[in-house]
Amino acid sequence: MKFTRMDTPSTRGEFEERLNYAREHLENGRMHFAKGLRGQDSLFNVRSLPNGRIDFLSVDEMARLTANQTYQMRNVDFGRMLSEDTVYANHADEFPKDSVGDYFPHKEGGTGDKQKMRAMKRKRKAAQASKKRNRR
Repeated sequence: MKFTRMDTPSTRGEFEERLNYAREHLENGRMHFAKGLRGQDSLFNVRSLPNGRIDFLSVDEMARLTANQTYQMRNVDFGRMLSEDTVYANHADEFPKDSVGDYFPHKEGGTGDKQKMRAMKRKRKAAQASKKRNRR
């Protein structure tokens, strides 16, 4: 998986948008925390000022990190990312060690060449068919 630098807010408005986005996801049941983590409590402990703005004195590190992480991941296609990682994990022995980037565009240096992926798939199917024939 390719790691990208987290975009941090540069203005008060951006930071408030991120906190509100995370809190909305939590309230709508679109974000869950493992038992024992205080992220949920941390977001609910953020107070508002009388003018409706967020009281930054009530924002702790966990709330800040959760808000930034949630906002950063809003456009990530996890289905695609997981399917590509699963293919590699299940068939790692079939991929040359130095060619991982050629088959997975999210890996560093990857081109994501679909023809190479199809060729590897055909090769894998042929090997499986060969094994079946040899068993008989």
